[in-house]
Amino acid sequence: MVFFGEGGITATEANRIANMAKLAYTEDESALGSISFVNESVETISGSMAKDIAYGTKSLKGVEERLERMGNLKALCAWLREAIKAQERLIKEAKTYPFVDYVRNNNIELPKAPSPVVQLTEDDVIATFDIKKRNRYYYLEAMASAIGDFIHKNMPLDLARKKFYDVISHPRRLVGTGQDTLIYSYSTSIGKEELENTFSELQQKHSSYQKELNSIKSEILSRISNDNIDKTREYEDSIKEYNNKLSEIQSGYSKWMAENQKKMTSLKIIIPNSLKTIYDEIANLGKKQ
Repeated sequence: MVFFGEGGITATEANRIANMAKLAYTEDESALGSISFVNESVETISGSMAKDIAYGTKSLKGVEERLERMGNLKALCAWLREAIKAQERLIKEAKTYPFVDYVRNNNIELPKAPSPVVQLTEDDVIATFDIKKRNRYYYLEAMASAIGDFIHKNMPLDLARKKFYDVISHPRRLVGTGQDTLIYSYSTSIGKEELENTFSELQQKHSSYQKELNSIKSEILSRISNDNIDKTREYEDSIKEYNNKLSEIQSGYSKWMAENQKKMTSLKIIIPNSLKTIYDEIANLGKKQ
């Protein structure tokens, strides 16, 4: 920022002045570069037709002043070129200024992103049951499973019952032929009424246990569903609030970026006091042209 201040000139004007200064010191360089202290003449061997063809410098008066002027021109040109590059760099930095730096340098606290919804599980709900209810749930689950595994299709009681009625219909079975034929005889070991009553009883018990178990499971699912609905709603509200806050900060960042770029673009290049004389000379020369 050492190059910029009030009452300066634009980068466009600085570039024009720098070009003119370069042209001026190039002319001085050319003149000083061809300096000679030798006069040269030519004549024929007979001594006639003598002619001077080059003249050496007769005095070094003004050389120091010319070198001083050339140095000032180069210094002015260097100052202006560096100032232009500095402004270009500042404009580029303003256009690419990181959001994180803006937040940090302005002591802005970014909102914390809401944590994703953690869904309630069946175990979470069961963990809230008191001792009695929790024990009852495990009991119902165990009994429904035990009876179901005993009476359902292709389970022990179902298979034994089918075999029971098969024996009633087929009390004997022949195995082999002729004199070696074996006769297997079968009889039921339990009364039909007891079997059916027990089977019916177990079905009713299983149904009763399952119904009560299903009721508790329904309660669990309902609590899970309601909890998820509440959490989802809260999460959506939190996300909305988070986005609004972030959007507000980003809007401030965008506004600041635009203002900063405008500020960098409108910077004026100042002319140091030591270069003011040579600057005025070149600037006035430009006006005359």
